[in-house]
Amino acid sequence: AGLSEEDLRALANYEQDLSQSLPSAVASFIPHVAGVQKQYHAPHLAFELMRLAECVEPFLLVTLGERAGQFLQAHDLDSHAILHSSDLAQYLVEALSLVKLVSKSLLAIAHMPEGVEISIYQDPSRTLDYVLLDFSKDQSARQRRVVRLHSSCLTGDVLSSLHCDCGLQLDASMMRCAEEEGLLLYMPQEGRGLGIADKIKAYALQHEGLDTVDANIALGHDIDERFYGAAVQILTDKGVDQCTLLSHNPDKAKQLIALGIEAVLSEDFEVKLVSEQQRFYRQTKQQKLNHSSK
Repeated sequence: AGLSEEDLRALANYEQDLSQSLPSAVASFIPHVAGVQKQYHAPHLAFELMRLAECVEPFLLVTLGERAGQFLQAHDLDSHAILHSSDLAQYLVEALSLVKLVSKSLLAIAHMPEGVEISIYQDPSRTLDYVLLDFSKDQSARQRRVVRLHSSCLTGDVLSSLHCDCGLQLDASMMRCAEEEGLLLYMPQEGRGLGIADKIKAYALQHEGLDTVDANIALGHDIDERFYGAAVQILTDKGVDQCTLLSHNPDKAKQLIALGIEAVLSEDFEVKLVSEQQRFYRQTKQQKLNHSSK
């Protein structure tokens, strides 16, 4: 971790104020109150674990990386000492209430002038809003629903940015959901979990030659920091245990399956791109994130 013996002694000294004198190899981290629902990465996972353990003291997170196996063997730690992120994610979904329905109404939209049911769910900190559009025309929902999990994208959805295809995917999904009585969940996950400020920083790096994946890494983020636990609870609240995802992203289906919902990617979800930037963006996701090619 790049820590000297002196650094470790300083970190272990509870009487020393480290707020102004952190060792150079240590970065301070102030967690978001929404935890992993805001960003699904190692610091927030550790924070979530400490919160569940009712530990209010500051904690030190050491990233072992490729040396993890050597560390466990050297300290004679067996598998019982290992908690995988997937185990914590499953516990959060099964044992805790990640979202709560706070309001609902009918909303007339271009794709359904007669009105679509709109429901708002919030996380316990009341800082994250999840917007669900239910396009079903009666109460007899199909066994397998068409579902779009759409991460918010101010630049693409609202400003019609040519850097990504998010706005195009949103429009195509609205049309499909209207045709097939689907569900569209609009999730507060700007920039694959980065947030709008760091997303724009990533755009600046892309102007310098990095792609969308390398830009995230250069900013110290994971490639994708989205957690779909809230989506699973919302879909379950709507009686959905099987769905066809309008997406090219296999990780969405993988997370839903791991958390108890049978999910498959749609085989005919196509979005026509209109710019070279969008084509490069899609190509990057296909090559580095294993997205499908449609």
